[in-house]
Amino acid sequence: MLNRGHATNTIDAESDATDPARRIVSPAPSKAVLSVIGDRMLSTHIGRLRLAGMVEGLSFLALLFVAMPKKYIFDDPTWVSQVGQVHGLLWIVFVFTLIDAKSKEGWTLKQALIPFIASNIPFGPFVVDKRIKEGRL
Repeated sequence: MLNRGHATNTIDAESDATDPARRIVSPAPSKAVLSVIGDRMLSTHIGRLRLAGMVEGLSFLALLFVAMPKKYIFDDPTWVSQVGQVHGLLWIVFVFTLIDAKSKEGWTLKQALIPFIASNIPFGPFVVDKRIKEGRL
């Protein structure tokens, strides 16, 4: 018989708080990962551009190689709309970081178009990232 409105869990709430196996802890990012991203990537406009490019590139690959096959093979379009929205937002962030980097680095329009065009090609952001890192844009 269901007992609505009353807790039916027989586990003692006090033992949950002290038992490490029963604690629900949200995983926190490693301090080492945050220090690498924070110190090297987020401190400069080029680092922010590279980070935005990598994240946008990964979302593009997820859209092409996970969400699209799921839509056309398994007839499930939900992933395309969800991953597509995230990818679109990340692409907009990438474009704004590209504009920021162009203005602060003094790039020509041709130099700025290279990462822009690459962001529309699968694996393009990763190829261009290497050139940006080496300063050969």
